[in-house]
Amino acid sequence: MASSPPHSGDEPWAVNQMEIARRLGISQGTVHRALAGKKDVSKATSAAVLRLARELNYRRNASATALRGSRFGSIGFIARQPIDGFGRTISRILTHCTEELRRRGLNLILSLPPADLPGESLPRLLTDLCVDGLVVAGRLAPAIEAAVEAAGVPVAWIDNRPAGTAGSFAIDEAASARLATEHLLRAGRAVTYLTEANDGGRTPHYSVTQRLEGYRAAIAAAGAAENVLRCPRDGVERALAAHLAASRRPLALLCYDHIAAQLAVTQFAAAGLAMPQDASLACCDDDWIVAMQGVTTLDYDERALADRAIAHLCDSPDPAPAALVRTLTVRRSSAG
Repeated sequence: MASSPPHSGDEPWAVNQMEIARRLGISQGTVHRALAGKKDVSKATSAAVLRLARELNYRRNASATALRGSRFGSIGFIARQPIDGFGRTISRILTHCTEELRRRGLNLILSLPPADLPGESLPRLLTDLCVDGLVVAGRLAPAIEAAVEAAGVPVAWIDNRPAGTAGSFAIDEAASARLATEHLLRAGRAVTYLTEANDGGRTPHYSVTQRLEGYRAAIAAAGAAENVLRCPRDGVERALAAHLAASRRPLALLCYDHIAAQLAVTQFAAAGLAMPQDASLACCDDDWIVAMQGVTTLDYDERALADRAIAHLCDSPDPAPAALVRTLTVRRSSAG
């Protein structure tokens, strides 16, 4: 049994997670996850942490779990307005961030700035939040992102910048798209990749380039023929109709996102193609509508991204967080 630390007076000695970690010879992050009941800590380690915490009369409180140098005890969460424009993904990340901060005794302050926020309002947007760090989820207007970078507080960028960027918590979209392409190739069909055209002069999301790279890597490894169908958002239906009319049956299609996949389902039906007998379909996104339509999708763990981002802000910052790879969920659109 560990001996109690010396103390004077009537108040018990305020042991913290760092002291528990030192005595057990493990990291403070492991102690935090064990006390929070995380499943990625072994049963033996969790039992040792909890036992020592009881022996040392450890008591969790907001000051023990707040950011180092915290002034406000709060983290800001910024996402594009309206938030439902992302489907449910950003909402789920927001929920997981809120839960993790609550466990740490910290608050979350939500901000949904409009894309056309006036330039003179940008500094006020951040100073009025009164936070010790920021989580930025999804893409924002360039001016808002620049203001965030200049705010002088730690930032965790979720699904916003490629892996390897400082403070970025991202999806390895290349590895994910390769996974889906390999799945479609196993059926022995030529796989066409439907992606968006870089129109309007805007900077595309990093996933646009990475997903194309993943598709091409899988095609090259299989020695198959590459076929990339690029079209603007308002031209997907026309491009698909022409492609289906000219393609040999059976065929396979990998869609960049769930919107294109929904249109593909409609075009398959209009062309009289049954899935997966006549045409296989997969989507690089995860969306409940295409899932209900039986489309194979690539999903990812929003909770893992949220937990890693909060740990980056509240614990020891990770200069190069590892990217997550999506999980392939096979449904009837490509089964068999």
